[in-house]
Amino acid sequence: MTACALALPRAPASTQLAFLACDSFDGVLDTFAAASRDLAEVLSAVEFLDAESFGLVTAHGAVDPLGAEGGGAAHYMLVELSGSNAEHDAAKLETFLGHVMESGSVSNGAIAQDGAQMAAMWRIREGITEALSRTGAVYKYDVSVRPAELCAPPTSPPLRACAGLPPPFLP
Repeated sequence: MTACALALPRAPASTQLAFLACDSFDGVLDTFAAASRDLAEVLSAVEFLDAESFGLVTAHGAVDPLGAEGGGAAHYMLVELSGSNAEHDAAKLETFLGHVMESGSVSNGAIAQDGAQMAAMWRIREGITEALSRTGAVYKYDVSVRPAELCAPPTSPPLRACAGLPPPFLP
């Protein structure tokens, strides 16, 4: 080989990020569906974390982007957009946030205003493993489940063991 040509997409000119609080897992699923539907062409990431993980991370120094009124939700989400027009992408995210809050899927939310706020929001998600390790041993398992069953009580013996539950009675 004497030559090589690479055709790589350009890095996005605009990145927008929102941190959302949902009072139920159904709210998380509805918000994910709305993001997939309404933000599809610019949606680059959707992350979810539970209240326990959020509590551990904030107890170890991460700043709550929702402020004093942000605490108490059952679940939290990060929704990131990457596009080519910052003004358009910001307007799309604001409209989306208004719709999911009006529908009741999201109880509170904050949109990052600059790179420092984006980094602080991502630090919450990225800090979960470190915060967990400070509480003791961490065991990670890579499992696939349908989104609707993600927060359902574990019923299979391996999942029950991971959750610290006794194995179900087997005849």
